[in-house]
Order: sequence, then C-alpha cells, then structure tokens
Amino acid sequence: MDEPGGITWMKSMRGSSFLISLGIGIVLTGIFIAAALAVSGWQNRVALQASRLVLRGQTETYLRQMTDQYAKEYDLTLEQIRAGLEQLAVYTAAVYDGSPQTDAPADWQFQDRMTLGDEGQYSNGADDLTSVFVPAFQTIDSAVERDVALGGYLEAPMQAFYESSDLLSAVFFATAHEVTRYYPNIQLGTVVLPDYQATGQDWYQRASTATAAQTGAAWGAVYKDPVS
Repeated sequence: MDEPGGITWMKSMRGSSFLISLGIGIVLTGIFIAAALAVSGWQNRVALQASRLVLRGQTETYLRQMTDQYAKEYDLTLEQIRAGLEQLAVYTAAVYDGSPQTDAPADWQFQDRMTLGDEGQYSNGADDLTSVFVPAFQTIDSAVERDVALGGYLEAPMQAFYESSDLLSAVFFATAHEVTRYYPNIQLGTVVLPDYQATGQDWYQRASTATAAQTGAAWGAVYKDPVS
C-alpha cells in the first residue's frame, strides 16, 4: 500500500502454508478411510459396498467442512496481516512526513551505512537488521540520504510485523526516491540488478493507484519477485 510521502509498502507470503494445512486434513481423512475399510473387511460384499458409499459421503462432507474451516481461518489470518501492514504504513507515513517531528537517526547516516557497488548501486552491510538499496541510476542527493536515514526508525517495527505471522517471508517498502528497505537483511544489493527500479514495479504501481483512489490497503495480484 502507498502512504503520503511516496512510501509504498509490500509484503511477501509463503503460499505453501494453506496447501500444507489442507494436505494434513486429507492425510487424516485417508487414515480414517483405511481404518474403516479394515474393520468392515469381514462383512459380505453387499455390506462392504454400502459402507463404501456411506463412507464416501462422510468423507466428502468431512473434506468440505475441513476446507471451509481452513478457508475461514486463512481469511482471518490474511485480514490480521492486512491490518498489521496498514498500521505499519501509517507509522511510516508519520516518520517520513515529520508528524511527529523526526530527525534522521544519527546511526543511520548515508555516508556511514551505504557502500558504492561496482556498477554504481548503493547498499548497506550484512550486519544491519534490514537491507537498503539505491539503484545505480539514482542521483544521491539530500532527499535520498533522508529516505535512507529515516528508514532506520522502521527496522524494529518491520521485524515485529514480520515475526507476527509465519506466512510472511519478507516485508519491504520503497520511496519515491528509489530507496528500498527490506527485512530480513538479504543483502538486497547483491540480489537485484544494479538498475532495479522499485517505482517501476507492478506492486508499486498498483499501490500508487490504490492510494489515488483512497481505497486503503489492498491485496495485489501474484507477481514475480526479483528477489526470489
């Protein structure tokens, strides 16, 4: 989502979690079926066929119930993630808009944290809590330096949000000045291309459109993450 000040938030999710949960439900059903057939194996053929029909109906009902249950739980989890991300975005907007008034943290100055890469890109070190990236084409001016520095206030909240759900694989944001901050620290500058343009990505454009329409946080379409 996009907030005042040109900040766009995004999160990545582990898409396998729901499939794993549904798979467990099916495995449990399979165990139930095997046990039921073993018990009825001594009965005659007619009784066994009738049992199979009943069992098939029970299994279908059970699977539908399990699927509905997992879907409801998954929807609730997704809503909690959406609400948490929205809170994080509001806090980010407050930091970058100067409300409350904030000065750049002394320990996150551009010249102290960012290193020039071989192809003109800038990135920070592996010991920091988050990854920060500025593409090679971006002119380093006071606006970029400010975006990098103020992002230091977001490290702890980003970590807390990331740890709030096992479905999250990453949380990151990008500013209008092409400063991308990413948690956990994967040394983003070594992963993306030197001229990676965050503001040109589909997720950034979608978030910007949603902001213009004042729709708040919104789920986007599946896209190819350049980090993966």
